[in-house]
Amino acid sequence: MTISDYTSRPSPWRATRRYWIQGKQLCWEQSGQRGAVPFDQIRQLRLHRTPTAGREMVRCTLVMNDGKKHLLLNHHWQHGLPPGYRSQTEAFDDFLANLLERVARYAPKATYLQGPGRSEWISSIAMFAVSLLLLAGGLLLMAVSGEFTLAPMTLMLVIALCLPVLWPIVRSGGPKPLDPATLKQEREESL
Repeated sequence: MTISDYTSRPSPWRATRRYWIQGKQLCWEQSGQRGAVPFDQIRQLRLHRTPTAGREMVRCTLVMNDGKKHLLLNHHWQHGLPPGYRSQTEAFDDFLANLLERVARYAPKATYLQGPGRSEWISSIAMFAVSLLLLAGGLLLMAVSGEFTLAPMTLMLVIALCLPVLWPIVRSGGPKPLDPATLKQEREESL
């Protein structure tokens, strides 16, 4: 018996993926292909919230024992008028609550994390540091040479625009433990 289902299209160039919970497994369908993941095969659930363009994007990553990952997002790309991302936060939160209950019941050894993955965090730190060095070096070279031309200033502006995107990831400190009971309580308070 299907308990809950959730459909998402992460971007305009990716196919729509449908997830549903059935018994002791998470089932999925994408482009005519179907699959199922037994809950006892989930070793990690990571939740990452990112404020983007005035809305919160939530990414739930399930890591399986064999290393495969399943990504669930709270937004859906629609091709209608106007095209763009549509938030599905309420449906996503309902599905996530059901998913957390099942993972807790059938995968007691699973770990729960929040925040970006370690590789995303480390690469964001590196990109942030390189961006700062490029900005400081560019300003120093322009000041020493006394020439403030449009091309280097435009390039430095583009680099500077990336810093606010990277900063929340850098500041997060990487993945941290997550208590599923806290998520459940927050959800109940928001209803």
